[in-house]
Amino acid sequence: MTSNTDYETHDDRGRQSDLAVMEVSEYKQKRRLERILDAHDDVEDTYDAAMYGAYVANDVQPEAVPVLLLRSVQQFIRELLHPLKEHAREADGRDRYWFGDPEKPLGGIHFEHRDDVVFVGLRDVLNADYTYETQWTEQVKPRNMPVTTETHREVHAVPEAVSWKAYERLKEFAAQERGLDLAYDESDEMNGDSMAPDY
Repeated sequence: MTSNTDYETHDDRGRQSDLAVMEVSEYKQKRRLERILDAHDDVEDTYDAAMYGAYVANDVQPEAVPVLLLRSVQQFIRELLHPLKEHAREADGRDRYWFGDPEKPLGGIHFEHRDDVVFVGLRDVLNADYTYETQWTEQVKPRNMPVTTETHREVHAVPEAVSWKAYERLKEFAAQERGLDLAYDESDEMNGDSMAPDY
């Protein structure tokens, strides 16, 4: 007695192999999309949890909120890193997403005693430090006292507005360049102040 497999042809095996490759490819694409969606959702979830922890539950320092927001936005960028870089290469480095437009930066940090830190494109946000600082000394002459030298230190986290603009810029990239509907609204790009949730 012969089994069905005895009659399996080379073409049948080839089709099964092609189907297996297609299934693996579809699975990988599905997992990639799930990771992108999870990273997208995590940005607002992280911010909401941080704000709640900072101002209601008192288990998060308020100054940690912008750091937690930046970390989640950086993870979102990482999930779209390959297509972002690919798009930048195709645009010969003149794209508004990865490199950004120096005339329209995402924002920055102003310092009195060092150069300002400017975030132009998503590349700058991905590579951003959690905090930036400067230190300087100055001589002070208190009344009826000798001159003394004082050391000052100024520390700033990446502003929340920068992280939110990066988040919206990445959603725009996903929608316009990759066809991923992450609820990007073109009005968000024009209304920069409305990007952060109201608290």
